[in-house]
Amino acid sequence: PTIIQNAATGAVIRAALDANPKPEEHSGLKFPHDKHLKPEGIRDPDKGMVKLDCASCHKPDPGGVSFIPIRMTVDCQGCHALRFDARALDRQLPHGNAAEAQKVIADFYAALALRGEVQDESAPDVVRRRPGEPLPEAERKQALAWADAKASEQADVVIGKTLCGSCHTVAKQADGQWQVAPVKLQEHWLPNARFVHNKHASVNCDVCHAARKSDAATDVLLPGVETCQACHGGEKSAAKVPSTCITCHVFHNPGQPPFGNRRSADAGGMKQARE
Repeated sequence: PTIIQNAATGAVIRAALDANPKPEEHSGLKFPHDKHLKPEGIRDPDKGMVKLDCASCHKPDPGGVSFIPIRMTVDCQGCHALRFDARALDRQLPHGNAAEAQKVIADFYAALALRGEVQDESAPDVVRRRPGEPLPEAERKQALAWADAKASEQADVVIGKTLCGSCHTVAKQADGQWQVAPVKLQEHWLPNARFVHNKHASVNCDVCHAARKSDAATDVLLPGVETCQACHGGEKSAAKVPSTCITCHVFHNPGQPPFGNRRSADAGGMKQARE
């Protein structure tokens, strides 16, 4: 398969599934399939306990060959809401932009400090005062200093751990700002294969993909050829699905275009010859 080795650069490698050590995918995500496929279900904030299966997130594309890309707002945010403070349950951080998220957090605490009536015993009196009282410049600076410290503290929690950091690879920079690693998900694992998912719809996903036992996003959940050969035999097979090489593979001779593309390649060569 073609495996992403660095989401930041888009670097990919070709790797054997039976290599030792096993190949790993580095997409920038920290997604554990097993936690989302628990037999007892997982907690949905609005629906209570719900049981997920592969089809809950992986929806076929119109052609039935592969699947529609996973989207945070559609597939994840129902359970993984990006709320960052219990006093702002109607607000969520913007997804996909760590710098903007930190600005939202900073603006929230600055407004909170300048308004007053903060219910936090560790906060200075100036931010716990009754709202509406005038605020001299010295006390205003004191309030904003508390807000800056609070925003930094909260960003370390929600970006570094509980929200962004629970699903993404994150790192704190020297300037104190958080950076979320870019995400690049592999869309075509087997570039030289002729595999169509909808033709295998009668086979349970678990037969080919050991997602229920996968606890790391680095796992490459592709089956070995022996899984395919459990159903696919040779072209004269009677006990299994008769299959030739080009049933599953793109065929080509070294130095030649893929099987079936010769006409377009010859036409291109003739055009060049005429020119």
